[in-house]
Amino acid sequence: MGKALEAPRAIGQALETAVGARDDQGGPPLITAVDLTGVDNAPKDTLLGMLEAAPRVEPGAEKAKRYDPLMAQRDIRRIQRAYEAHGYFNVQVKARLEPGALPGVTRLIYDVHENSPVLIDKILLTLPDEPAQRRWSRRLVRVSGLKAGERFSLAAYEKAKGAIKAYLAERAHPKAKVRGQARIYPEELRAEVALEIDPGAQYFFGPPVVVGNKRMSERYILSRLKFTPGQPFKASVLEASQQELLNSGFFDSAVLSPDYLAPIQGKRLPIQVVVDERPAHGVQLGLGWGTEEGARLRLDQTNRNILGLNEEISFRGKISEIYQGLVAAVRLPQTPLERTETLVRVGVEQPDNQAYESRNHFAMPVLETHLDKYARAWVGYLYEQSRMVNLKAAVPDKAFENQTFLISSVKAGVNFDSRDSPLNPTRGSQIALEVEWATNGLGSELSFVRPQIEASQIFGLPGWRGWYVALRAKAGFTIGYGDDQRIPLIRRFFPGGPDSVRGYPYQCLGPLDSAGKPLGGEAMIVGNAELRFPLWRELGGVIFLDAGNAYESIDTDMGALRYAAGLGLRYNTPVGPVRVDWGYQLNPDPNAPIDDNQFYFSVGQAF
Repeated sequence: MGKALEAPRAIGQALETAVGARDDQGGPPLITAVDLTGVDNAPKDTLLGMLEAAPRVEPGAEKAKRYDPLMAQRDIRRIQRAYEAHGYFNVQVKARLEPGALPGVTRLIYDVHENSPVLIDKILLTLPDEPAQRRWSRRLVRVSGLKAGERFSLAAYEKAKGAIKAYLAERAHPKAKVRGQARIYPEELRAEVALEIDPGAQYFFGPPVVVGNKRMSERYILSRLKFTPGQPFKASVLEASQQELLNSGFFDSAVLSPDYLAPIQGKRLPIQVVVDERPAHGVQLGLGWGTEEGARLRLDQTNRNILGLNEEISFRGKISEIYQGLVAAVRLPQTPLERTETLVRVGVEQPDNQAYESRNHFAMPVLETHLDKYARAWVGYLYEQSRMVNLKAAVPDKAFENQTFLISSVKAGVNFDSRDSPLNPTRGSQIALEVEWATNGLGSELSFVRPQIEASQIFGLPGWRGWYVALRAKAGFTIGYGDDQRIPLIRRFFPGGPDSVRGYPYQCLGPLDSAGKPLGGEAMIVGNAELRFPLWRELGGVIFLDAGNAYESIDTDMGALRYAAGLGLRYNTPVGPVRVDWGYQLNPDPNAPIDDNQFYFSVGQAF
């Protein structure tokens, strides 16, 4: 059996470096560029960034260094150590100098021969006693993610220890200890992983102790917690409680942790809840510009718990080229129903659409319940008065559209969102279902049912770092019933634009009048497929294919889709990616008086 090493301890290799090279003055040459060859199983950019010989461009740093064989040997050692973390313990590296394309330019090349990696041969788990061995051993091997025959890596080894601790913490063992050792046999290309695991005692949730609250009542904070004293300890429940407090909008931070220093009775861990409240009043100002909105200004003013009801009262005013509005909202987090809050919104809005401009006064109370970490359901009542201000499209019945509609409807929906970011997600899915039902029985002048559904998914491409595929499907229709089944523009669908089917002007996909103004449709379908990839630093690119249409009625052939394809750029910022897209219609309507090329500028991904 070969001699074993403990990871990440390295195996020495014979070093061969270039010697004898001189510049024109007889001294060692200046290194103006460093490169690696033969790198297939390690991140090349990371390797180059750790090399001592690499020219530096930071202010005050020397741009180029003179060649030094000892410096090259240190770099070779760095390369080998980096490879050992990826399971390659027999890497051979040679350094050589190569004349550059210009006089006085010398390139230092490190030729890497990776050889075969070390594979995991055995996974040995040791627990305190035989009962614990029988109870946990097989499950913990699965949880570790380590498998015999797979390449050993230091990251996977450390991740396995963390995964085992997290698994035990989810099963009432928050003080579990995991120690490990990896024995490496480079000559035999194998590794043995030995983990010593002590689950520790089983604990339960004890009494919560709130610290740091000033205006917010302790009763309210305790009501947001997802555990009760006596319940078996579970780390994810603690995290869910923390997220619940943060989602409330009243706290800048919330930290929940077991207090191991406090007296513990009956294995019940006291839980310390440390909160930092947000200010009672806040103002936010937002400025922006987008292709469809033009310049926009938004002002938000928020008041938190000023009435002592744990309420949030907010006002939002927004002005852009296509929208002016002022909306007030009151949110009451405590209701008789568990995990349910009340939201009341009232306001006046004046959207300036491509087909019409209307002025809407509305009030809408909503009950919303959080089903779990990702899902919520809601139901509400909408009272809306909508008056036509400017009818732009040449509709068949102008008298019908040019009136004030009173809409009294019940709205309900379910939302699921597991994305890791709302503005620039890299994984997860989203599903949103919404139904509006208006009826004369509620005093509405229109009677209709209007369901909508949207689903999206994003995932990374295996083996392609920073490459993502994003997919979305969206559909909706409106069905009128009763004596007058006509559907006015204010409840029709208008797809097209930067967040819909790119390649078409904003809201201009579907039926158009002779001047190119949209007439909207009683039904709508939109589908998007997008490949997102990195270009340089914070700059990324996209290739997309969009499809969709709006249909005069649900009786129309919905197989008639319009397609568009295009390219885009994304520049990542703290508030989301700034995007520029160009879309081209693949099968344009020859009778539509619109350009088949469209450019868009906006913030955030298209979906």
